Amino acid sequence: RRLFQLVKLWIYRLLQPSSILFLITSLAIFAQLTYAAMLYYGQEALQEGLLYHFSRVDHRHNYSMFWYWIYLAKGRVAAMAGGDMAQSSLSTLGRVLLLPQIVLLLYSSLGIAPYDLTFCLFIQTFFFVALNKVITAQYFTWYLVLLPLCAERVQWRTMGMARALGLFGLSVVMWLGSAFCLEMKGMAVHLQVWMASVGFFVANVNLLRVILGNYQGCYHHHHPPSKGTRTSTSLGSKSDKQKVQ
Repeated sequence: RRLFQLVKLWIYRLLQPSSILFLITSLAIFAQLTYAAMLYYGQEALQEGLLYHFSRVDHRHNYSMFWYWIYLAKGRVAAMAGGDMAQSSLSTLGRVLLLPQIVLLLYSSLGIAPYDLTFCLFIQTFFFVALNKVITAQYFTWYLVLLPLCAERVQWRTMGMARALGLFGLSVVMWLGSAFCLEMKGMAVHLQVWMASVGFFVANVNLLRVILGNYQGCYHHHHPPSKGTRTSTSLGSKSDKQKVQ
């Protein structure tokens, strides 16, 4: 029943004039810029700018726990005679690894976004990075830039949060140390780097769990707003403002 209410709410919001205008404007700008790039660079602009990222499989400088599987798969591809077919299978693997991200994006869009859009954007970007098949250092900035929009609605000064952040920091240090031995020292520590990557993934999931548990915004009400109800955001309700004054 709750899922039906959320779907109904999303349909109602999508049919609003402002939503339709935003959709049309966004698609038009995106299509025009892509078309301009293709006019200038040809098919290479579409392939390298968009399609490549759906099937990208890269094991170098990669925090993801999938990097070792990609590394081994690339070794098998290089050893196989049918190069084109093997490369196609590798690209298919890259697309399959997108499925967990798609499922969680749909779930969070229905379950969190109707209550707190900015918090939902942060959470979606966080787990998108954590589950991505390629993670490099600059990927952390993807969700960090969204954190100021919802940070005040999360309790940070708790022991659970301190432990989660400490575990996250430790996992990064462990990964960097083992990766340094592999890439800079040439040591055969592939398995150790993969184990560090698994630890990094676990630390990310644990941190996400604590953030969701410490969230104090309107998502905890568990009731989608009605048509005439204004949802509270970081600005707070009118009564909250009066209390502050």
